[in-house]
Amino acid sequence: KIHGRKQFKKNKKIYKDGAVTIANHVLMWDYLCILKAIRPHLQYHPGWKTNFEGPNAFFIKWVGGIPVPTDNIRAMAKFQKAIGQVLEDKKWLHFFPEGSMWFYYPDIRPLKKAVFKYAVRHNKPVIPMVFTFRERKGLWKLIGNKPLVDLHIGDPLFPDKSLSPVEAIDKLHKEAYHIMQVMAGVNPGDPTYNTDQNIENYKRISYKDLKIGLDTANGASWMIAKSVFTALGAETMVIGAEPDGLNVNENCGSTHIENLCKLVKRNLLL
Repeated sequence: KIHGRKQFKKNKKIYKDGAVTIANHVLMWDYLCILKAIRPHLQYHPGWKTNFEGPNAFFIKWVGGIPVPTDNIRAMAKFQKAIGQVLEDKKWLHFFPEGSMWFYYPDIRPLKKAVFKYAVRHNKPVIPMVFTFRERKGLWKLIGNKPLVDLHIGDPLFPDKSLSPVEAIDKLHKEAYHIMQVMAGVNPGDPTYNTDQNIENYKRISYKDLKIGLDTANGASWMIAKSVFTALGAETMVIGAEPDGLNVNENCGSTHIENLCKLVKRNLLL
């Protein structure tokens, strides 16, 4: 479900010379949702070079993918020029400024500041978008077990031309992060709200004397997750921490929460 299309269409005059869209990266093909949200506009989007070497390479290129080079400075210079030309030609450009995809991750991770350099340099509005999730109810439970997805379109943010480029980039970077957190339901004062995108901020959170049940879903965080909560002072019990590269969410994780429910009830956890 897409939210904010009505306001988006009201701003069409603002976007006539192109725009930069940004969003959290939480699904395999979430970029297709972005394209649907901004229709009839088409856009380009940078992606890691390895994505253009796999089985989906043709389709990624077909929907506007531009590979980010990692091997030499000359290739990077060409990439920078190509990105700039897209905006100079009054076309649209999309970034996933978190830098990587985390399936169904509910919070907003710190954003790469370099993304906002292009908006400032070419004086383009930045349109923040956020994917959120909701539990399946009613008939939806019969046709799947993963959370339902909503895409929220925010109001445009503009580079502050009264500031130096460096200051304008920094301001836009902070504004976008704050707005995206609020759109995701993470507000100032919440435990996971991050003021300046510094992971050190989370050290102020204390879970001392709390007992927590944690299901790492046999995923990429299985090694680090428990140590994070332990560092915050919690006593943590973990399940779903035996990955073999193929068993992500297998009888665990967000698609099988019954085991976590049993762990919580059995040990009187939070």
